[in-house]
Amino acid sequence: MIWFKDYAVALSVSNVGVAFPLALDSSIDPPLGKPHQHHAMSAFLFSVKTVEFEDKNMGNSQFVMKRFAFQFVDRSVAISQSIVRITKTHGHQLSRFRRTVPSDFAGDEHQTCNRLIYPDMTAQVRTERSANSRRILVGANISGFVLDLEPSIADHVASLIDVYRSGKDRVDRITVNVPRNTAIQDIRPSPRRVVSGSNEEAQSASSTLLSMVFLSGKVRMHSSSPRTGTLYDIKGHTLPASVVESFNLPMLSVWGEYRATPASRGLTTDQAADPSSLVLKSTIHSSENTLRPTLLPFITELVAHIERRMRKATPSSSSLSNRGAISTTPPELNALNDRPPVSSMHITFALRIDQSKLQLTCQPDVNVIAGVYWDSGGFLVNVSGSGRRISFIGNVGGLTIGLKHGFLSEDCVRLDARNLAFSATLNGADKSSGIDVSSMSVVVETEVSGGLRFSRFQDVLCFKAVWLDRIPVLSATPGGEPTDSPLKAKALPMPGTVPSTKTDFTTAVLVHFRRIGLDVDLGQSISSVRMDMLDVTFRSKIEEIRAELSVSVGDLTMSATGNISGHAHIPDFSFNTMRRKALTLDSIDRQGEPRMLDMSLKSGNLYMTLESDYQKILHLW
Repeated sequence: MIWFKDYAVALSVSNVGVAFPLALDSSIDPPLGKPHQHHAMSAFLFSVKTVEFEDKNMGNSQFVMKRFAFQFVDRSVAISQSIVRITKTHGHQLSRFRRTVPSDFAGDEHQTCNRLIYPDMTAQVRTERSANSRRILVGANISGFVLDLEPSIADHVASLIDVYRSGKDRVDRITVNVPRNTAIQDIRPSPRRVVSGSNEEAQSASSTLLSMVFLSGKVRMHSSSPRTGTLYDIKGHTLPASVVESFNLPMLSVWGEYRATPASRGLTTDQAADPSSLVLKSTIHSSENTLRPTLLPFITELVAHIERRMRKATPSSSSLSNRGAISTTPPELNALNDRPPVSSMHITFALRIDQSKLQLTCQPDVNVIAGVYWDSGGFLVNVSGSGRRISFIGNVGGLTIGLKHGFLSEDCVRLDARNLAFSATLNGADKSSGIDVSSMSVVVETEVSGGLRFSRFQDVLCFKAVWLDRIPVLSATPGGEPTDSPLKAKALPMPGTVPSTKTDFTTAVLVHFRRIGLDVDLGQSISSVRMDMLDVTFRSKIEEIRAELSVSVGDLTMSATGNISGHAHIPDFSFNTMRRKALTLDSIDRQGEPRMLDMSLKSGNLYMTLESDYQKILHLW
């Protein structure tokens, strides 16, 4: 193939369309009837307007896609009013999919409200080779996408899952009836399979470097109940009446590196190869978005679709292969399965989020705004040991949550968290290493300050009435089955099966606040309270047989001014408790008495005074 390096390869494909029917009773054969009659059906359509590929010198390639789209197409012609309004505006016919019509496989022929469109995708690929390594460099630039969502997306996704499960069950039933070849070759390892050092070096190591940029995308929510006012996007363009909310997602940059372990490392069967590694680093750039109450009808309809789907859902019957299928795996293959894996993927994912702002407004009902303000911060996720160890680490410079009236400069409710650092680790049980206990540990350290003004408490009530009270909650039970019935029969183990041993799980939580400062304004006629706490620590450990909790405060100071005034100081406060779920030998104290609950409370020198209208009513020391 050396002569091929002197040539360039160019490939161009237009109008690519792939459809997945969403009806379980549909057949791939065309329906019988008159030639001019076309049967409409629901489908999940994948389409690409143009695909262009060009390769030069067997190492430099360019890949370009135009109008890359995923969309759900409804079966019924009588679609929702929102779609009808859009199609009349743009002069298109009603959207439907007919598998016998070639033009229906083109994404631009449909004006659906459940689709994802990438207008332009461009990628460059370069390959670098050396004596014993190969490196692939990939750079891509993806234009801003447009995601349209309608509440019926829940039904379409559920139908797609049902079709997948039905196909999987059919394949399982076919594979169960296929006779297996009982003739087994000699698969025992041979010492001669251990390769020498020279052959090991001949195994080329490969790595892939990735750099991608996703431009800012747009998400639009549609509803069957169109809005009455005018809605504009960030560029000032008027949005269709069916769009109840629209916001922009920030630009995303992704860098990645994948290092693959060669297939053969000259190892014996008792040795494990070094794991392959995948490192992904991404940055979400600054963004600002404002959500309006017009989004709530979309959420209400979406939850209604999900509840209706949950009520109609029935427990899928287990496939024949899962019902008492007897394993006929030979002992030789079972021995191979017990060996250490050839390699396991080590995954590292890093995410950085630049300064961003998200606001929830109550307009046009009332001019109250709630906001979440995020300073720069990042997260790191590590997955190793075939997923048996997962760690999650984060560091946030500042996070602020506030609620206020639009005409006022001061917040009614404010909560600030500065220099927030946290870590969470999940360790799975590994019987081969002698670890029979799974554990999860969480560590958090931060500094918190906040404030509350009761004189503007009506702003909290307005936000609750506009947003919180109107957010629907799922209440349907899947399949209409009663929950936790005492007369429900328990599943019995299959004959000949070995019951699985229970793995203990331990949870440890440590939360440390360097400082907590709160200001509460009860009104000019009552009081203003200031509270400061230093070195606040929460510890908790939950095991199978007992649970422990401890709270300690290094120093607590409270002061109040106004008609009700006073001062309080509590140093070195600690509270400890331990509850046992069952009695064991270590739960008996020296006197031999079993103790199910232990509790202790300690404090330093307590000082507290309280006055009302300049009259002392309480004095503790």
